[in-house]
Amino acid sequence: MTVELTRYQKIWITRRKRHGPSGFSKEGTLGVKGVGRGNRGRKHRPRSEKTKAKISKAIRGPNHPNWNGGQHLRSDGYVYVWKPDHPYATKAGYVPRSHLVMEEHLGRYLEPGETVHHEGERDDDRIEMLILFPPEGVHIAYHHSLKKGLQS
Repeated sequence: MTVELTRYQKIWITRRKRHGPSGFSKEGTLGVKGVGRGNRGRKHRPRSEKTKAKISKAIRGPNHPNWNGGQHLRSDGYVYVWKPDHPYATKAGYVPRSHLVMEEHLGRYLEPGETVHHEGERDDDRIEMLILFPPEGVHIAYHHSLKKGLQS
């Protein structure tokens, strides 16, 4: 009785014959952990703290070659603006543009927990399209009421 091998079984047998029991090359082109195709196991020369600081300063903000005025559209549809000195900026120095518009309208920073809600498109940050919710969970209740309104 002969057993018919699948295509994948034939490939695996061929790999084992070439590369030993693991089926993978020790040189790294077939996926050994820690050795990839990019640098093929070579490490970069360590950089001094002074050099790291220069590189970090040189490629941030307006000095970066891909600088586009400090705004970018995230994949979830929100527009973020580069304001590294803002108290609620991300580690990269960005703040949601809707928060900046609401803060300008109120004349103060948003308090922790306050939520800015968009009525309509997420990239439409006109003040008439924004609602400010207090930190007590009113924003979540608002979304639940919208769902109930759609279901009934």
